[in-house]
Amino acid sequence: DHLKKKRLTLQLSQKGGSLRLGVNECTYHNWETGRTTPSIQFIPRIIAFLGYTPWDGKARTAGERLKAYRWTRGLSQKEMAGVLGVDPGTLARWERMPTML
Repeated sequence: DHLKKKRLTLQLSQKGGSLRLGVNECTYHNWETGRTTPSIQFIPRIIAFLGYTPWDGKARTAGERLKAYRWTRGLSQKEMAGVLGVDPGTLARWERMPTML
């Protein structure tokens, strides 16, 4: 819904939206219709296109906030684990943490 709403606000076709995001029109169409979800590497471009992060204010637990931070930067769990100097399995457990901070 976010992509379509922004595209229509900008008076762009799906092709125009796909060009702005640097993907082919079919990929964009599939994202907009919910057939597929964007790969993590495209999330920073989508955030830039929208002008906001669609999940702002929704990450309540420490794990959700950590995952949102990682997504915003377009990092896989393996990449983020490397940045933090931990095993990817450890990061995966942290992202599933149910506690609030």
